[in-house]
Amino acid sequence: MPPFDWQLNDDPGTRAQIGEKPEQLDFFVKSGKADTIAERLIVSPRAPFVLKIVHDMIPLAQLNDVEIRVQCAKSKETLIKLPFLESPSSYAVSSIPENCGMINISIFARAWSDKPDLKGEIRSIRILPQPI
Repeated sequence: MPPFDWQLNDDPGTRAQIGEKPEQLDFFVKSGKADTIAERLIVSPRAPFVLKIVHDMIPLAQLNDVEIRVQCAKSKETLIKLPFLESPSSYAVSSIPENCGMINISIFARAWSDKPDLKGEIRSIRILPQPI
């Protein structure tokens, strides 16, 4: 899922942009700011599946301040809302509701006012079949 298929935030305090390679996403969140930095609407994959994210984040101590969120586009039912884990991060989805034909994948980031700016690079986001 290359980032050029994504809606990218371009506000002064929170932004995401395509990196040196088309599959790479660079992001920045200024201290005291929070927002969805990137999101994409896709046809729901067949469950079960795993969402795998390869990333590099600075400072690593703020890893919990970046979340992956996956929800049904129409009903807004949440399938995943979890902080990033050490890279590679993997998140399993065991089932998808029948009325969930499209899902929204988003990345939310927060840099608390008492912490430094948050910078990172997402190298890849892949949806893989989950082994049974």
